[in-house]
Amino acid sequence: MKNLSQIAWRLLKVVYVLFLLFGLLVALFAWSSAAPLTENTYGNYLVTCDNGKTFDPTSKPIDTSGASENLPGFHYSSYVEEPYPFNANQIKAECKYGNAFLIGYGTDLDRVNYNLTYKTYPHDIRTVSDQISGTVISVAVYYLILEILRRTFMYIFLGKKFISLPIKKRD
Repeated sequence: MKNLSQIAWRLLKVVYVLFLLFGLLVALFAWSSAAPLTENTYGNYLVTCDNGKTFDPTSKPIDTSGASENLPGFHYSSYVEEPYPFNANQIKAECKYGNAFLIGYGTDLDRVNYNLTYKTYPHDIRTVSDQISGTVISVAVYYLILEILRRTFMYIFLGKKFISLPIKKRD
């Protein structure tokens, strides 16, 4: 029968190899969690009138406050995350007269048609270089911690040097 210390030593090597293999899972997790990500942000509204005029309703004095979806004359954008309510009569007046405040009786705003769109622009949050650098850093930190634990175990239980540096002989 083998000596108990030899069996423990072999067990320690097997556990160390298992931790090394677990490091591959750490690398896979780091790679997948830092995947490139693009979100559609930084958008703007655009009104296209039937007479060919286009404008951004947020740059004009068009009312957006105090509107409710049930109130007549207010148009909601189809963009879900930012549903600005715009006063449809003011948009129609801007289309027809170039001024959002020319709303009154007899202005024939019912004949004015417009289309309100919201255009988003892609914004890169994480890139492939971020993914590669994050994976390399996390794997390096994992193996550094694993090596420190191995050297600590060797120092405590086997009496080996923690850091083995070559000693230069003096003449």
